[in-house]
Amino acid sequence: MLSLPPPLYRLAPASPAAPNLLSGAAYFTGMDAAYHPLLKDPVGEVRNVFGKKNAKEESARGVWEVLRKVAKERGVDVEEVDG
Repeated sequence: MLSLPPPLYRLAPASPAAPNLLSGAAYFTGMDAAYHPLLKDPVGEVRNVFGKKNAKEESARGVWEVLRKVAKERGVDVEEVDG
C-alpha cells in the first residue's frame, strides 16, 4: 500500500531507578522519512510504559494512526485492512 519498511523502535529506561519503565518512539529513516512530513519526526512516542513488549505495542498503535493519516492523504483506503 504505502511501500514503507517498518520503523526503528528506540526504547530506553525512563529512569535508572526504574529500568522496566520505558520511554521512546518509532523512527522512519532516510528516504522513508522524506516520504511524508509526518514521518520526519519521532512517531508513536511513549513514556513510562512497563515492559519492552508493552512499550513497543503502544508505540506501534501511534505509528498505525500516523500511517492511516498518510494513507488517507494518498487516497489509499485502509479501513478495509483495519479489521
